[in-house]
Amino acid sequence: MPTTDPAKMTKDFGLPYPAQEIEEMAADVYFNLQRLVWSIKDRQSGRVAAHATCVVFLLPVTFVANPAGRARVIETGHKNVHAYVRGPSPYVFDEHTPAGWYGTAEDAGMVRVTYNPKKAPTFFRLDNKEPINSAIACAMLAHDGVPVVWALSPTWTKPKER
Repeated sequence: MPTTDPAKMTKDFGLPYPAQEIEEMAADVYFNLQRLVWSIKDRQSGRVAAHATCVVFLLPVTFVANPAGRARVIETGHKNVHAYVRGPSPYVFDEHTPAGWYGTAEDAGMVRVTYNPKKAPTFFRLDNKEPINSAIACAMLAHDGVPVVWALSPTWTKPKER
């Protein structure tokens, strides 16, 4: 079972510590294309609480891609915020992430995931292109202005019919 101790996780994964935990906050995190960092939106207030180059969720997350927002992107060609990672109490880092972190994340069993509205309606694994919508933990990096997402044990659960 993966560790939930932030000091151990950040040490094991080569991330800077201490981190700022945004306690007791349900958050939606998306890549901000203007600032080239992650925006952390408080779900209760609907406002952006922080921006960071690295965000880590140590508790289970959901990967959300809104179908109507995706359809607007495909129809108009204009980007809009319609895909995000949703989870509780994110840890926020605003320091440069060491380049060696990538091998460490892979060694820890994490896999790269991504979202591209022109390629798929959901987030998907980069290694085998399988769709995902949840994971045990997640790390999001803005590496030189490029979004990089790693997920621990990503899975796909068919959404319930409405």
